[in-house]
Amino acid sequence: MRTLLWLLAIGLPLNGLAYTPDLSTLSGVPRLQLDAAQVQTALNSLNDDARHYAVAQSVDAGTESGNWTQGSDGLWHWRLRVVSSDAVSLAARIDALQLPEGAELWFYTSKGEDLQGPYSSSDNGELWTALVRSEEAVLDARMPDSARAAFAVHLAQVFHGYRSFSEAYPAKSAFGTSGACTVDVACPAGDGWRDEIRSTVLLTIGGTTLCSGNLINNTAQDNRALVLTANHCGLNALNVASSRAYFNVQKSACASGSEGSVKQNIAGRRLLASSASGTRSDYSLFELRSVPPGSYQVFYAGWDVSGVAPSSGVGISHPAGDDKKIAVFDSGAQAVSDLCVGSLVGATCTGFSIDAWAVRWTLGDTEGGSSGSGLWSQNHRIVGTLTTGNSACMGSVNNNGGTDYYARLDRAWTALSSTGSTLKQVLDANGSGCTNLAGRDAASNSSACASSASTASSSGASAAATSGGGGSAGGLLPLLGLLLLRRRRMN
Repeated sequence: MRTLLWLLAIGLPLNGLAYTPDLSTLSGVPRLQLDAAQVQTALNSLNDDARHYAVAQSVDAGTESGNWTQGSDGLWHWRLRVVSSDAVSLAARIDALQLPEGAELWFYTSKGEDLQGPYSSSDNGELWTALVRSEEAVLDARMPDSARAAFAVHLAQVFHGYRSFSEAYPAKSAFGTSGACTVDVACPAGDGWRDEIRSTVLLTIGGTTLCSGNLINNTAQDNRALVLTANHCGLNALNVASSRAYFNVQKSACASGSEGSVKQNIAGRRLLASSASGTRSDYSLFELRSVPPGSYQVFYAGWDVSGVAPSSGVGISHPAGDDKKIAVFDSGAQAVSDLCVGSLVGATCTGFSIDAWAVRWTLGDTEGGSSGSGLWSQNHRIVGTLTTGNSACMGSVNNNGGTDYYARLDRAWTALSSTGSTLKQVLDANGSGCTNLAGRDAASNSSACASSASTASSSGASAAATSGGGGSAGGLLPLLGLLLLRRRRMN
């Protein structure tokens, strides 16, 4: 029987076969234990940035750190257990991976959950794994005996997650346990936005930082895997390969059910466009390493850069890194010019400034981790990316009436980009002149383009001159409130 399984394995791609890890022999697998004192030192040095969920720990573990066993599948397995006490999630950076053809690498919890992979020879070199939610994980490379001599691995960093992706885990702070007034996308509030919900992703960057974003359509409508998020999330040309987009992380039922799966994810490939200094925009557009497979059932978000204020709409995000949530506004967004995100020193903004759409939610809110998510107009188009705000829950149903600010997409459209390519040059590469593009399913026909799709007025308030660039939406947010919310989201 073992010979038959081995013949099947070498005759078929390994990732074409379902894989169930053998946990019965884990006790004999070597353990790489992170130093708890060093982890605590790293935790003590953290600021209160709600986008951070993990701390990095340097390690030095090569092929010799694990061991080989032959599994019941007839293949040879190289395995290494990675342990960090009290971690709520673990991820790893492998700086030298050599998987021969016919080999694959998996990463999963010691209970066989959150099965990440298979990674293949196309991932050779540097690999940033997806996360698993446990204090103990297993690296498991499996291959035919003939491939063993060509296999090599070196583990350089492990990321100790200290904030949870689930209410089922104790969290150091409110990460993964968003406020009680947040609304699961499975609830009735999401019924009119099922497509847009499918475009929203949870992002991790550098193994330590999270944001939200959206898979976004382009005028070529070619299913190119483009993700739009906020520039302040920290994505750049050097770390984009460390980013990972997680799809469909959401509960299946309203206010109940198990935590969303993190198995559907794709790594970042390259940064295409991003806000340049002084452009009063806050966006990054990057490409994933592969097109999402059909099983992900993704939706490519539509967008509107006409500059017309939405009269109503929603925000969809991962507040505090939690399962996907929806917030609703039913009064028109206000335009705010030259809003200072940061501190004012005299008349100088020490952070950066944006032109924004200001909204107040009638249902739900956003929180740290929501940064980069899209603001959707009543026409089901993204018109901005979340930069900052002071909305919060004030109980199980109501929010605090605070205001959130989304950097305007129309202001970013032709603005100078740090990469040299503007947002327009990437999303409208064929030069169609489209300013309003509908979203679409991956397998659907091309969606409609219009020059404008909203009839709402674009009235708004500019920042007061005395604020030195920081301002308010018709007096909605005092400067003090802005500084407080900077501490919650932007540090």
